[in-house]
Formats: sequence, C-alpha cells, structure tokens
Amino acid sequence: MRKFIILIVLIISSCTNLPKKEDKKTPVFYSSETENEFSSIENQDSPYSDQAKEAAIRYQKMREQSWNDYVNKKNIPQKRIRKQNQYQTYKPKPVPKVKPLSSELKAELEVQSGQMMNYFCMKNRNHYDNNEVCSQYTEDILEKCKSLNSGEISKSVVRCLKSKLRV
Repeated sequence: MRKFIILIVLIISSCTNLPKKEDKKTPVFYSSETENEFSSIENQDSPYSDQAKEAAIRYQKMREQSWNDYVNKKNIPQKRIRKQNQYQTYKPKPVPKVKPLSSELKAELEVQSGQMMNYFCMKNRNHYDNNEVCSQYTEDILEKCKSLNSGEISKSVVRCLKSKLRV
C-alpha cells in the first residue's frame, strides 16, 4: 500500500514539472486579391468608402446626441420620493375580562386542588419522611401558583398546580 501511494505521488509530481510547449502558429497567407482589397479599405480607395464615411458621421452624431441626452438628464434635479413609514403600529391585545367565579365553582376548584395535593402526597410517601413535610411542600406550590394567577383560586391555578405536581 505504501509503495502504491509513493508511486502515485511520483507520477503526479513528474507530470507537474513538465515544461510547457509553446504553440507556434503558422503565418496566414492571403491571396493577392485579398491583400489588394485590404489595402484599398485601409487607403479608403474602395467604392464603399463614401458610404463608410457617411455611416461613420451618422453614428458619431447619434453618439453625441445620446451623450447630450445623458448629460442633460443628469443635470435635471430629480424629485426625491420619501417612502412612507411601513412599520405597523403596535396595538396591544386587549386583556380579556375575567368573569367572576361563582361560589360553587370556587368551592369545587378548592376541593379539586386539595384532592390533587393529597394524591401527590399518597403517591410519593416513600420520598418524604412524614405527611406534614409533603403537605407543606404542596401548600407552597399552591401559593406560588396563586401568586402567578391573580392570587385567587381559578382554573389556571388548578392547571398550574397539576403541572407543578405532575399528577
């Protein structure tokens, strides 16, 4: 394998060091008629020379006219168009009005949150030394959820409690 790699490197390096051959172009020979035609064009002796002069003058005038148009257009003060403000104004979303909960619903949510806290303590009784430590932990979580959600019991507090306790 080593010999193969060395052989490839030698071949590549030998190919890169080859001197480049210069291409020698053979001179082009034209017939005498073609040479005469070239000389007549160069000397303006051909029958087309008058047409060529007229065309050259016509194109020169066209170039001058286009240059003058360009310069005149450049000197004209252009009106600046101010872009209108494309940013949209920020409109805060209206805060939905919270309907006051009925006393029955509040009592129901209190019972539901109490059941979730009791279930959590029963499920994790092996992790806590006694039931008081667990109940204190769940009460702390309930207070945190209440503080995040307007301080009273609501459906969002129950959802928060459920997610924190992972019941």
